Amino acid sequence: AKESLQDYLEKHGKIGIYELDTRYLVKMIRNNGNLRAVISTEISNKEDLKIALEKSAKIDEVNFVKEVSTKKNYSHKQGVW
Repeated sequence: AKESLQDYLEKHGKIGIYELDTRYLVKMIRNNGNLRAVISTEISNKEDLKIALEKSAKIDEVNFVKEVSTKKNYSHKQGVW
């Protein structure tokens, strides 16, 4: 690798989390469906985090397909085998 994961994430304006029990997270999502959350490197006060979450868009207000889709069409002309 040319740089650390932390350096890469910072350079690209992304956030990472660690020491998270992913099994528990998957169980919560499986049992409760989609959940909203807030992750911040700037806010540490729980009440302020709750306010930030309440101000964020609701799950049914966001077109996630549009958010993750590419703006440009790609044409694959050759298979991988």
